[in-house]
Amino acid sequence: MKDEEIKNTKLSDVRSGLTHKGKVRAAVLLGGGGKVDEVIADLGNSILQANPSGFCICLDSAKTKTPYDWCSQFARNLRTVDGVPMADLAKFALTTGKSLSPFKGIRNEDSEPSSDNKIAVELVKNFEALTQAGPNGNNTPHIVLAIKDFSDYTAKMLSWLSDALNPAIRESKFFQGCRFLFSMKRLTERESSFFNSFGFEKIHLVEIEPVDNQKDVGNEWKSDSSELVISTSDAQEETSHNITFPKSLKKKDLSLSLNIENNLIGSMDIKEASKLLSSFSEIEKEYLYISSYPTRISRYSLEHFESDRQAALSFNWLKRSKTLHTAHPSGDLILADELKLAARTLHAHEHPELSEKWRTLASVLDRFQEIFPIDSTHWIPINLQLLDSFDSRILGKLFTGDRLDSVLNLIEQTPEQIIEKGSKLSLSEEAKIVTRRYMELSGLSLLDGIEEHVRELWLKDRDNYNLKKAQMEEERTSVISEIEGTLSQVANLKDLKDNLNEDSRNPNRKKAEKIYTFTSSKVLIFIGIATIGASLLSDNIGSYHAACGLALTLFGFFWPNVEFKRATITGVGQRSSLAIETQERSLNHRIGSLSNRVQVMKGNLDAVQSQLAKLGDTPPDPYLEAQGE
Repeated sequence: MKDEEIKNTKLSDVRSGLTHKGKVRAAVLLGGGGKVDEVIADLGNSILQANPSGFCICLDSAKTKTPYDWCSQFARNLRTVDGVPMADLAKFALTTGKSLSPFKGIRNEDSEPSSDNKIAVELVKNFEALTQAGPNGNNTPHIVLAIKDFSDYTAKMLSWLSDALNPAIRESKFFQGCRFLFSMKRLTERESSFFNSFGFEKIHLVEIEPVDNQKDVGNEWKSDSSELVISTSDAQEETSHNITFPKSLKKKDLSLSLNIENNLIGSMDIKEASKLLSSFSEIEKEYLYISSYPTRISRYSLEHFESDRQAALSFNWLKRSKTLHTAHPSGDLILADELKLAARTLHAHEHPELSEKWRTLASVLDRFQEIFPIDSTHWIPINLQLLDSFDSRILGKLFTGDRLDSVLNLIEQTPEQIIEKGSKLSLSEEAKIVTRRYMELSGLSLLDGIEEHVRELWLKDRDNYNLKKAQMEEERTSVISEIEGTLSQVANLKDLKDNLNEDSRNPNRKKAEKIYTFTSSKVLIFIGIATIGASLLSDNIGSYHAACGLALTLFGFFWPNVEFKRATITGVGQRSSLAIETQERSLNHRIGSLSNRVQVMKGNLDAVQSQLAKLGDTPPDPYLEAQGE
């Protein structure tokens, strides 16, 4: 970019130029640390106050390794006052995350150009849908895109921004009013080439913190002595300190492991510590005090000990003082051993109670970070320790969307902290103990309402268990009863078939059948009538004889007759055999049908028994641990 295209500008001019009525298309804040971050935050607030319907996005280059990371940050960090409802903002972030999930595993160095273009186009499409549904409708929104520490972007990321993202936003009318704000320590040819390829006609420079472009000779180690020259600076001033370390200290001694013990106080004399830190100002000593406790130093870790502002100032100061620390693989900083000892010793002497409290907190924090090294996932064990056990179904009920993906990823990435508990999983006892101690000391708490949600889920599952078990037991009883009834029918039909065959082979085997009939007896009728007549004609024959005569007469009219008759097989020869065979086939078919039905019902009974065994004899144990009840 030509020199005449770069213009030094006052901060107040940039502030007004980035508003929806301003003319500034791109601005660069030169400097680093907390001061620049504060300026960016202040500019974003003032821009949204001036135009509540506008949008502001602040991206951190340190957290952006791939195009997916860039688009995810854009979706999560999008802010507005009245541009769209807050619910739509949250939906936009969720929708964008889901639509970009196929590209999540694509690393920047391996990605194809077509994939890079699709990521940019997908982001622009989702943003257009968001703004169209808002009060602005199809009108071009006012957008301010701020990128912190722009120089930290890799060459691949710069190429994606200019070759994939730039064409995508230029084709969308919704990005025509987009303004760009960058922060970097110094503007080099690399950034100028990018601005030129991106198509910026003019760059407005604002120098927030003067930065010396010359090589910092104070950052070099002197090979002929044990003296280290350390350059430090804060937001107001820059100073140079000559600190004499013990002769045993070499540059390689600054590489620390995560196993540094937190009980190092007392291994350095107070006078030695005071001498070692004598060249630091009082405010710098405060920065060293807070930085000496956590093993891994970041804004996040320092916020456990001091306010967010003090933590940010301490971290930014230490980050600029490159000779005071080494880098941890996570990107965090690790303070030199002697500085850690000196700072802790002096702090314990000046503030013994606070030092003891911080030392205990640091010990737990270090162990917690060893178990769960990714700071952004610390909320997960804090909530999982609440559960006695869990499985994918329970997690799916408690967490949704990106949160559920993060939980499942953590479980996959830290298998040594997960144990099997019956058919479910659980955090290891050590992980639970450390996490609960960490929560106690840090004051961090669970997600809002999750404890009640877990309890409600268990009560619902318990009721479902009781209902399902009662239904299965009732079904089992019904199937058993039906099987027994069907088997009884089969037994009766088999007996009938056996009797049929036996009768056909031995007809005399069957007992004769008694047949009862009624006939009249003339003799009894005659005797009865005669007896009745005699009783009427003779006084010697009384009424008794008349009654007997009447009885004899009635018996004479209705005299019983018994016949014994054997059943005979109708027909002879082939006709008789055919009838028997037909009946046998009918009985065999019926018996076979009932037997098949019994087999089907036994299969149903086995399935019910299996489900009952899977349910278990008792309802599920409470999902909350006893300490959480």
